[in-house]
Amino acid sequence: MRTSSLHQVKMMGFQLFFSLAVFAVYTEGTVAYSNGNVSNVCGSMIPGHYGSPQTSPSPYTVSASMSSYSPGDRIMVTLEAPGSSPAFQGFMLQARVKGNLDPVGCFVSFNSSLSQTLDCSNMTNSSISHRSNIHKTQVKATWEAPRNATPGDIMFCATFVEDYTMFWVNVNSPLIKMASSSFQLNLPPSKYILLAATGLFLNYY
Repeated sequence: MRTSSLHQVKMMGFQLFFSLAVFAVYTEGTVAYSNGNVSNVCGSMIPGHYGSPQTSPSPYTVSASMSSYSPGDRIMVTLEAPGSSPAFQGFMLQARVKGNLDPVGCFVSFNSSLSQTLDCSNMTNSSISHRSNIHKTQVKATWEAPRNATPGDIMFCATFVEDYTMFWVNVNSPLIKMASSSFQLNLPPSKYILLAATGLFLNYY
């Protein structure tokens, strides 16, 4: 009788331990999802949820206020659930050079009640994510291009989370071109340079 009771106590202890372990794992994932603190997935932009990203077309969109940019320009970026699309609870957003996992530029203006910045790749405010899991149909943020660098053509890359098991990654804006650099040569009045399609002509008076 004593052996049977001891066995039951051990089984109850094991079941309690297992339940607590499962709860801890689930809670850790849920907290990471709900508060947007996702710095550990800066490269993959895949949330720490159970399951895989959806392979169907995203019901959400990423758009930008400009189709080209120069160093120091600011671009308004909009994340949206258009039309009858369901609201999204979570998101993550970066600007990237096509084919590169590192973010470029920084976010300088956003609704702090909905969003928070992340320092991905050791770059201040280089990414932005949700602050809570309230339902959202639109989020806007202002991105600033690097002032002393020319990374090239970029796109805004986003992850959208509809709920804990439904999320989309690599939802991108159209490509935004780096504006061509222009230059002027300050020459004395006695000479000028004429650039033509057929070649370079240097003329003197």
